[in-house]
Amino acid sequence: MSVAIHDMNGDGSPDLAVASYDGRSASVLLGTGDGTFRPRSDYPIEARPKAVAVGDLNRDGMPDLVLASVEQKVTVLLAVCLDRARVVSSVDELRSR
Repeated sequence: MSVAIHDMNGDGSPDLAVASYDGRSASVLLGTGDGTFRPRSDYPIEARPKAVAVGDLNRDGMPDLVLASVEQKVTVLLAVCLDRARVVSSVDELRSR
């Protein structure tokens, strides 16, 4: 399991992004501002992730998740907090966004 801390939804509270090796998923837990978190949102992926990082990969102002797997694959989830997260299948697809 790997965890990244970032304000995913822009409310000023730290949120958690979690890579779940056994669950083959990425999860986001939004912070409430009082030290607790809302129920997690899960995003299934094909690979078994071992690390997660957060960044704005396509320069749209929204945080994206990057997951590295034990199968040596990289999964990118764009705009995870907009309820429209999707996996990017290639670097060229990411560049075109």
